[in-house]
Amino acid sequence: MLVAGAAEVDVRDEAGAAGLEIACDEVDRRLRDRFPEVEQVFLGPTPTRR
Repeated sequence: MLVAGAAEVDVRDEAGAAGLEIACDEVDRRLRDRFPEVEQVFLGPTPTRR
C-alpha cells in the first residue's frame, strides 16, 4: 500500500533556495522517522501571505 502526504508550506519571502531545500529535506526526514509507512512526501512551498 502506498502512503503519501502532501502539504502547502508557507515560507518566509526571504528564504533562499538552499535554505528552502534544507527545510524541505528536514520535514521529509522527520515525517518518515515518525511514520515509517510514509513512502512519498510532497511539499509545495508558497510565499508568506500578508
